[in-house]
Amino acid sequence: MISSRFNITDRTRKWWVLAAMSTCISMIFIDQTILPVTIPSITKELAISELVIQWILNSYLLALTIFVLAGGRLGDIFGHRKIATIGIILFALSSALCGFSTSGLWLIIARFLQGIGGALIVPTMPAILTASFPNDQQGKALGYYVSIGAFFLSIGPVLGGLLTQYFSWRYVFWINLPIAAIGLFLTWISTPKSPTKEETFDFLGFFTIVFGISCIVMGLMQGEAWGWSQWPVPTMIAVGALLIFILAFFDRKVKDPFIDFSLFKEPSYVVPAGIVFIVQFMLMVGVFWSIYFQTVLNYSPSVAGFWSMISSCPVIVFSHLAGHLSDRFGQKLPIMLGFLLAIFGLTWFVCVPTPSTPLLLLPFILPFGCGIPLILIPSGTLIMSSLPPLKRGVAIGMNSTLRQFSATLGLAVYGQILLSTQTRWFKDKLLADPSTTHLDPTEFEGLLAHAKPAIKALNALPADIAQTVSHDFLTTYISASTLVNAIGLSVAVIGLALVIFLMKRKYTTSHDPSAITNESS
Repeated sequence: MISSRFNITDRTRKWWVLAAMSTCISMIFIDQTILPVTIPSITKELAISELVIQWILNSYLLALTIFVLAGGRLGDIFGHRKIATIGIILFALSSALCGFSTSGLWLIIARFLQGIGGALIVPTMPAILTASFPNDQQGKALGYYVSIGAFFLSIGPVLGGLLTQYFSWRYVFWINLPIAAIGLFLTWISTPKSPTKEETFDFLGFFTIVFGISCIVMGLMQGEAWGWSQWPVPTMIAVGALLIFILAFFDRKVKDPFIDFSLFKEPSYVVPAGIVFIVQFMLMVGVFWSIYFQTVLNYSPSVAGFWSMISSCPVIVFSHLAGHLSDRFGQKLPIMLGFLLAIFGLTWFVCVPTPSTPLLLLPFILPFGCGIPLILIPSGTLIMSSLPPLKRGVAIGMNSTLRQFSATLGLAVYGQILLSTQTRWFKDKLLADPSTTHLDPTEFEGLLAHAKPAIKALNALPADIAQTVSHDFLTTYISASTLVNAIGLSVAVIGLALVIFLMKRKYTTSHDPSAITNESS
């Protein structure tokens, strides 16, 4: 056997499995933070619109949202190793396609396929890992797994910035190929065949949730382009919401429902689940920071990546602090502290949108980064402890779906607010000045990223008018970005209010390591 050639014995196999799973999940964690820093470069090279950029970012999250629960169910039915292997191969191939993209549509489709691959990987890796370790070592194994994932989550922005600045944004995707090859090889030689279950797959529930969530996201994403008052936008959002409502009503009669809506009848589950939804929605405001650092503050991709990394680094340290505070004082205290830190950081950025020195970013970035694990870790543990053991596996899948849905919803909302307000305010600026009233504002889309069509349109103007247009575009973009951050701040305040008024001071927890793993991912 191949495993014998690498000296894989029954005693050492579990550590080989840990290496395999950690390698594979690192690819997913890197991908979560590596892309935003490349957006200005992609915009410039492919000459694509702001809406296309938002679809490039959100197509991956949308696919992850609608397929991640299916990935876990398929793993139970056909074996987690088989589904994970398919996911790794699909993720690698779609990453290669992303790197070869020559248009925005190509990149959107490739990113969607990448999201499907990620959805097959994310829920199967912890299942394989826990099955490979004895009960008394599972917590330690999952701890290593999460720590490795958090490390790659942190270095993603810097790695993306360096690759973009010194090579090409395409290497941000191609770097997944060697990682996937190593992970696939380690999985092949170390992981035994996974057991299967005699379960049915709720295809009706699956397709209903796919179309429901897709309709809502499509309506929100296309709101500015189609017109918010035009019938397709409210119709799609209403149809999506109706489909989810119908699924919640009828899936109660299904033996193995795709989504177990009965969990929402548990008050002790609803509050922490709501907190997770709110904080994930709030988190998506950070997707636009790497773009802002480059287009407004004129940082290089590597410097922008560095400052984005600073916001992720506290996850490694404060995850342990969050667990300690929960054990000592209950979950309410660390979650409150987390929201207060996030509120302070966002307030600073709203008040100081154009800092004169990069060091003035620290009072914004560090508190925000420290606050997130203080919210997520206790909330995830609380969700697991609020349910009987037989429902915890379902809750993990539900929680992952809830977080991804909140992420794709948040990105759609923030993106459309940024696009619509900046477009409207820039148009008003042009109309208010007699020298620019005849100009078409859409010609200058992508100006801050130095997109070729926008630069060509700007260079065709007289010098004084070009300067006015550049100034107006910059100031309206800063104002629109500040508004987006202010909305993120408002979401954080709502989360804090939810904790203060609806959450108990302390719950009994089981310290289920799978909860922590799920929340950290």
